[in-house]
Amino acid sequence: MTLGHCIKPGIDNKGVPDTRACGIVAGDEESLRVFKPIFDAVIDAYHDGYSPEDRHTTNMNPYDLSETIVDPEGKYVLSSRFSIGRSLSGYRLSPCITFDERRKIEKSLVRRLLSLDGALKGDYFPLRGSRSYPNKAKCMK
Repeated sequence: MTLGHCIKPGIDNKGVPDTRACGIVAGDEESLRVFKPIFDAVIDAYHDGYSPEDRHTTNMNPYDLSETIVDPEGKYVLSSRFSIGRSLSGYRLSPCITFDERRKIEKSLVRRLLSLDGALKGDYFPLRGSRSYPNKAKCMK
């Protein structure tokens, strides 16, 4: 993986004026190590101060979510978003992952997700148009 691979998504998709973007993507674990000084600087700048020694804290308790309606009259909030990241050791990320690698990841994740028990037990619904999980005729819309 080269630095060119890492900055290609930022060159191809410059984003929209109201969205903050950084223009660099780590395609695999090695690129994070090789280009560490660049990624550290970008992450620090993007988050207005986040050093390599800082650690993200996670709270998965749904009861801690606020029920406050942020914009009850719909005058100020144009959109909202959330992002989900994945950290799977040994697999490349976009922009370098291949179609076959994506299928291997999906197969591995589906097997593990379907083995969950208790409150985490659920089902898997592939994206519409996907032919990678034939056990499900119905998919996400």
